[in-house]
Amino acid sequence: MNVLVPVNNFEHIDDYISSGATEFYMGFHDNKWQEKFGPYADINRLTGYRSDANPFSFQELLELIPEIQKRGGTVYITFNSSMYSGEQLEYMEGYMDPLKEIGVDGVIVSCPELMTICKAHGLFCVASTIAGCYNRDIVEFYKQAGAGRVILPRDVTLEDMKKITDAHKDLEYE
Repeated sequence: MNVLVPVNNFEHIDDYISSGATEFYMGFHDNKWQEKFGPYADINRLTGYRSDANPFSFQELLELIPEIQKRGGTVYITFNSSMYSGEQLEYMEGYMDPLKEIGVDGVIVSCPELMTICKAHGLFCVASTIAGCYNRDIVEFYKQAGAGRVILPRDVTLEDMKKITDAHKDLEYE
């Protein structure tokens, strides 16, 4: 089992790793995004909390990814809003090539249109718990959109988990 930990403070990375964490996820804030789309237009569901919830800017995030990976960690970036406008999706394409170039391990996404964009940029995609993968048909939908891993919602029953994983043995699950 891999331990997945949010990164809100880089100074604790070595402690997390020595305690068994192997996978990390991070969000970021973008002041230009906020100026363009307003304070409540989410990049990752916590945009309204600004740097309180996402202390790193996109540039800082690009610097932290290889530092975490050097220590043996796997890094995922969250784009965790359930929907984006066409204009927001177009803006978000600007994040994808820098993430690919820096070697991020994957992106956690709940919006299928954004997942398609991420996949087109060669990024490994994880269907977020926000995607609501409650049955094998929804998992199939996200698989077709580009998901290689699915984070099952916390309230999925063990019986339904078995049905989902039996139907899609080629995916990773959390």
